[in-house]
Amino acid sequence: MNRKITILLSLFIVFHFIAVLLYPNPSSVLYRYLEPIVGAYGNQFGFNTTWQFFSPDPGSLRYIKYNVIIESDDKIDIHKYTFPPQMDPSLLKSNQARLFYYTVRMITHQPNIENFLIPYLCRKHPEATSIALKPIDKKIPTMEKARYQQADSFSDLHQNVYIPEQEFGCQREDSK
Repeated sequence: MNRKITILLSLFIVFHFIAVLLYPNPSSVLYRYLEPIVGAYGNQFGFNTTWQFFSPDPGSLRYIKYNVIIESDDKIDIHKYTFPPQMDPSLLKSNQARLFYYTVRMITHQPNIENFLIPYLCRKHPEATSIALKPIDKKIPTMEKARYQQADSFSDLHQNVYIPEQEFGCQREDSK
């Protein structure tokens, strides 16, 4: 009985080690082959953060440019911002990284923009009558593709993904 427990525990430790090494690199061939097993295990225990999250300036290629539009009787003012704020010194580097990662989730799921981001931005800018968003998504090429492309700098290799600009109205507190 003791030998069976030792063998099972050893197999589990080896499996766990393989999952921890493979899960953060979903583009690897071995991960794609073992994804049904490793993916379920990794999602259950929160390993579902890719290497990009830990790299320098992880989400710096995904952010949202937005305009706060303030309409009054005689004029329209437009103020330009980015979300998350670019290099905000009041944020720790890890918090900035989390905001960038959060932005990835916002860009890829429209209901998140409408249900969470727009109400947040309208509260942050209470004078706004509407918010115009332009998500920016610059894909980083894989190492294999980057190796064969000619560029003066790594940033020249980024591929812009077209995401249309959208405008959302803000409901003012005094209009309720």
